[in-house]
Amino acid sequence: MEDQFSIPMQYEMTEEETQAYQLSLLWQKKTVEYFPNIRLGPGNTLRKTGDPRKSALFKGMIRMIRRTKGIVAPTDMKFYMVAQLYVCKRNDEECYVNPNMCVGGAAERRWGLYQKWMTAARERRAGNANPDEEKVSMEMVRSDLDCSVKFLKKHVDEVTPQFLEEHFANGDIAKWLKFGFVRPYFVALSPTLQRLGMTVAVLSGVKKQEVIDEYRAVCPNDQ
Repeated sequence: MEDQFSIPMQYEMTEEETQAYQLSLLWQKKTVEYFPNIRLGPGNTLRKTGDPRKSALFKGMIRMIRRTKGIVAPTDMKFYMVAQLYVCKRNDEECYVNPNMCVGGAAERRWGLYQKWMTAARERRAGNANPDEEKVSMEMVRSDLDCSVKFLKKHVDEVTPQFLEEHFANGDIAKWLKFGFVRPYFVALSPTLQRLGMTVAVLSGVKKQEVIDEYRAVCPNDQ
């Protein structure tokens, strides 16, 4: 398979196409995670070679993005998509696992259920205002850091403050963050990017020592 990080640039994808491509990669991962025993057909996978925009999965993600415009915020799109799989799995729904399940009335119902469950979970934690004790998904932290560092090391052997400063100044970091090559936890945990004033949405647990230690392990030169 071609290098997933370079695909959007290689095919000069638009912002919408880049989002659809990133969602397609996440869909492939999550369908296996939630439904490990199903056989993924062509509708659930990207082409292994050539332009991924010709894949049924990619077209399904484009359809989802366009059909939910005004209903789902762009920043919530990945959660909306994962909600379809999560709710089906949790409720043991009989559903045909395919991107088509992400549009229509049933999809909106699943999204509403997912939001209700997530709101209830947040409310249960609402009494804990100490950011050091805030719950955090270490899997998400590691995934963000791993993806970010793998991408950056295509440009440099080691991620250093000088490298980050240079690419912050010329706008590369902001562009890479927008396209999903550099992830939010990387930005939030990088001392250099924080010193430069780069911000992302509020993330859980960024002040926890184990989260900080994860960053130090993958970027020992950015301290």
